[in-house]
Amino acid sequence: MASMFGLGKGSGAGMMIFMLGLSGMAICLTFGRILRKYHYDEPV
Repeated sequence: MASMFGLGKGSGAGMMIFMLGLSGMAICLTFGRILRKYHYDEPV
């Protein structure tokens, strides 16, 4: 981890952004699979 984000100032912020990106991707993939079975068509 230290080689990826460094040891100086801002290394914690870089790791936090990386973890937020990973968790956001996991949430999108999970809910995308759950919501794929629902389909809505507007009556025109």
